[in-house]
Amino acid sequence: MSNAFGDPSPSSGTNSLYATIGRLVPRPLPENLAGYYELAPRFARAYNPVLVDPTIIINNESDTVFLMRVYIVSPVCAILGRSTQYPVITTSEETVSDGRTLCRVDLSFSVVLSEAVTKTFAVLEFKRPGSIKSEEWSPVVNTTGSVLQGADTICRQLHKYAAIRDTPYVGVCDGLSLVLLQLGGIKENWKSVLPYQARPNEAMFWWINDLDEMKRNLFLWLFAALQECIDAWHKATVGDSVRYVAS
Repeated sequence: MSNAFGDPSPSSGTNSLYATIGRLVPRPLPENLAGYYELAPRFARAYNPVLVDPTIIINNESDTVFLMRVYIVSPVCAILGRSTQYPVITTSEETVSDGRTLCRVDLSFSVVLSEAVTKTFAVLEFKRPGSIKSEEWSPVVNTTGSVLQGADTICRQLHKYAAIRDTPYVGVCDGLSLVLLQLGGIKENWKSVLPYQARPNEAMFWWINDLDEMKRNLFLWLFAALQECIDAWHKATVGDSVRYVAS
């Protein structure tokens, strides 16, 4: 349940240096949903359904974080963390910097690739209920245009996180809607020297309004981001891709 609705506010003046989104293209679902329906029997002992708390009222960002972590993110990570030989870790309220811009990321997903290498493969931002308004995003769905007001604020913030954490996989959730993106283009074009001068970027997306569908979509998105991260690292160090080896 939710009682509070509002617009997102810019978390930092530096957000104006980063790109917004000028076109959204639906991201195709993976073949066989990446084996999603086989996960239950494989990891039945690792997953316990969470009892729904009937007293929850979502009034602010903290409530959104609690709702998503308990009912969506943690169950997904319980399985995601067992789907590969590499340790997967999540970090809340992580302060990160590219040497010039400092920011705090609500939730980052990382993989330990070696003793010396830990790589963030996805970032999730939380907002208070009502911050994600479909009418502000619709002008760029399957067409070139401009996102409006709060959506523009969110898109610039997500580009900042993507640039600093070096991953195209960024998402945002207000407890009512979950928007999962894979940004296009190259990292160097996600930021400009002057405010509001970065060229609008294209992204693939999944938009989920049904809480019952959020776990499945979040898993598929994180699974793809994790595999892409592992493959890129393996190609850079060994010269070939590596597939998952379940522990």
